[in-house]
Amino acid sequence: MYGMLYKVTDAINIVFGAILTATIFVSLNDIIIYMFYFMEATAARLFHDLEKYVVFLTYVAWQMAYGIGIIYLIVYVSERAVNAAQNASFIVHEIMNIDFNPAVKAEAMQLSIQVLHQKPVYTAHGLYVLNYPLLYQFTQSVYTSLIILLQFVADNNEPGLLLSTTN
Repeated sequence: MYGMLYKVTDAINIVFGAILTATIFVSLNDIIIYMFYFMEATAARLFHDLEKYVVFLTYVAWQMAYGIGIIYLIVYVSERAVNAAQNASFIVHEIMNIDFNPAVKAEAMQLSIQVLHQKPVYTAHGLYVLNYPLLYQFTQSVYTSLIILLQFVADNNEPGLLLSTTN
């Protein structure tokens, strides 16, 4: 059973890895682009027309939440599957501690060895492991990209805006 689970994770990585990579890449780009749009609109002083600004903020927040939700859902599902597979080792050790016949204990010992040596890992086509620390790395990449894009938003003629530079 555990061997089949491990084979399924390999098959999912092969079949859906490229799709997961593309989905996460597009979602990250959407988040960065919509945050850039927000900074650009704020720098253009769209907030003076409050009705348009609220509509714009609602749209931008929805689009960013959609991208964040997709990435979180992918990471959450893969993390839950890996955690469920890791819990199999606890179940196997409980079976080994119960007084069963020697054949069941021998089979449980084999399964325990298999669980120790085969850990299912979901990857995005082998590029990165889909786990919670990945969300932290994505957040860092979004902030880094925003800092780079923020330099393009800054207006040289109006000091005191987002990042003012002197001529």
